[in-house]
This record gives sequence, structure tokens and C-alpha cells, in this order.
Amino acid sequence: MDVRIAGCLIVKDAEHTLRRCLGSLDGVVDEIVVYDTGSSDATVDLARSLGAIVLEGYWDDDFARARNAALAAVTSDWVLSIDADEWLEADLDRLPQLRASLNSGPAVLGVQRFDLTADGSGWCRFNTPRLFRRHGAAWSGRVHESVEVDGTTIPGRCDPGVLRLAHDGYVDEAEARAKARRNAAIGAAEIEQLRSDPTTSAPRLARALLDLGRSLASVKEQASAVTAFEQARALVPGSPTAVRAGDHLARALLVSGDFVRVGELAAELRAAGTDPRYCDWLLAQALAQSGEPKRAVELLAGIDELTDPSGHTYDLGAVVEFRALARALSDDLDGALRDLLVAMVGHGRISGRGNLARQWWGPRPVDGLIIAVRHSGGPFAADTEHELRAAG
Repeated sequence: MDVRIAGCLIVKDAEHTLRRCLGSLDGVVDEIVVYDTGSSDATVDLARSLGAIVLEGYWDDDFARARNAALAAVTSDWVLSIDADEWLEADLDRLPQLRASLNSGPAVLGVQRFDLTADGSGWCRFNTPRLFRRHGAAWSGRVHESVEVDGTTIPGRCDPGVLRLAHDGYVDEAEARAKARRNAAIGAAEIEQLRSDPTTSAPRLARALLDLGRSLASVKEQASAVTAFEQARALVPGSPTAVRAGDHLARALLVSGDFVRVGELAAELRAAGTDPRYCDWLLAQALAQSGEPKRAVELLAGIDELTDPSGHTYDLGAVVEFRALARALSDDLDGALRDLLVAMVGHGRISGRGNLARQWWGPRPVDGLIIAVRHSGGPFAADTEHELRAAG
């Protein structure tokens, strides 16, 4: 018997992205269940018109409860969890092979998600547990919720050549900040609840503190974020959660300027098995901003992949651009300009960079700079040329 798959999502005021999301499920899933948490736009009618089973529910600051309510209406054997600001990219020719393998493999599969960053100039990809067996499945966590099936939380991996998710929900910076503020408020309430429950385990509280810190850092509340990360580390020292909290702590301290502590954390992460190139990335940022830009350039030159302790792999545009700034601090303006143009032309890090490129180019006619951009053959050459000309 063929394995049936349901697309399952919770939504609110998602009419602008829902058609793209549900359309991407065509030919992949056998049913679609949508739990609406109180939309005031055309989301409910649109979802029904696209063939979804729609549950008109409510929102109570609990993502897991809403996802479990949607899950309860699913009749298929397996569930593909997706959000309205995501869409699925699938190889329909290879999908039958995936279906046939599901019941003989792990009960939870990680699906690769490809995220556009906040300014749209870079990307991040990672595996997230989204494809799972319905029987025995349950979501937990009021925010940054996770799914488990009969106690299984560690997922296998779905071949990204068969299924992968794309996401652009953080491209709008104002919307991303609003989501982070909402998540921070929910996270703070969840931690208060967890602390009042004597049965709460240290690992569960530590995960909630880590998630709260991430939300607080996103809304620039660095001091509160640092406190949350430190508390998470103290609860479960040496654990994967502590390592992830150490990474986010280092990022927050880069913003607040505690560069000595960042160096110490980079060393701790390296000792814990974090990719050395990522540790060099953290250390280089601290060195460049604390008077040692030449050492930073040396470290940055060796980074050809950037993967953090959570398994997120990032576009190298940020590394190339930061190396440009470190070269400039080292009085190597020609090298700085070369790196900046690579970041612009090759990685799309363009908006607002034109004035800096023109400044580093100096008094030479701008036509020479434009010619170099055209000859680069980079995917963002035309956009870079427009930015340089507009810089004036």
C-alpha cells in the first residue's frame, strides 16, 4: 500500500503567500490540513478554494498547541509540516522512491530549508525535522516548537534533491523584528511556566532559555540575551545545547563589544568540536574590532565554508565583505576593494555598498571600476554597476 502524506500548517493572515505555499504541494501530498489561528484577511477562503481542509481555530501564544490541533485532523500516514512563508521544491520523478522508503526508515526526517537572509543578499541552509510519521507524533514548546514521534527527536535526513524547503519570511526586516518580539514575549512566559513546574528538567529549561536568548538578540536586547545564554550554559554544561548557547553568546558579545570574551568562547567552541573555520570566523570578527585586523585577514582567508554548531551553513558573502573591512583597517585599500567587489558581484551584498567602493577606488575615473565589474562575470554584476553609478 502506498504511503500517504499530508501537508500540515498553521496560518494567520497569510493570503499573500499561501497560494505559493499550497501550490508547491501539488503532486507531493495527498491531503492538506490548515489550522487558522484567527485571520482577518482572505486566508480561510483562499485555503478552502485551493483544496485544503481548514480548521478555524484560535491563537493563545502556543505554537505547539496549534500544530497539534492541526495534526489531530490529519488522516495520512506521514506529515509534511510547512509554514505559509515557505514553499516546497520537489523532484516528482523521485518522490515515489521516497514514499516507498518511509516506513522502513526513521520516524522523523530532517528536510533541508534554504533561507534568504534579512537583507536578501545572502542565504542559510539547514536541516529541520519536518517529515514525520503521524502515529505517535506530538509537538512541544510554546515557541521554537519541536516535534517528536514516540520519543524520537533526532531525525534522519531527507535527500534535498528529492524534497527541500525554501523560506523568505525574514527578508522584510520590520516583519522579522515583529516576529522576534512576539517570540521573545512568548518565550519569557514559557520560561516562567517551566520554572514554576517542579517536574521541568534542566535540558528542557535550557532549550527554552536558548530560544529566548535568540529572540532577544534579534530585537537588539543584547544584555538580556547574554543572561539567557549564560543561564542555558550553566544548566547543561558540555551538552549540545550548551555549545549552541555558547555560539549565540559569542555573537551577542560581538555586538556589545566584549571581544576578549568572544575569543575565549571561540576557543571553547573549538575544543567542543565546532568546525574550526566557524571558530575562526568568530575570532576574526573580535580581532578586527579590537585592533588586530591583519590577524583577522589571515584567519578569514582560510574560511571556505561557514557552518555553525546548530548545523546552519551560511553564504560566504558575509565573510568576504568582512575581510574587505579588515583589509581596509590594515590600510590595504586595493585588497579591500577587490574583496568588496567579490561580495557585491558574486554574493549580492550590494545595497549601500556603492559609496564605500567609490571611496576605496579613490580619485580614479569610475569608468575603470565599472569595466572591472562588467568583466567579472558575476551573477550580480548589473546590479552592482547600478549601485556604483547611483553612489555619485
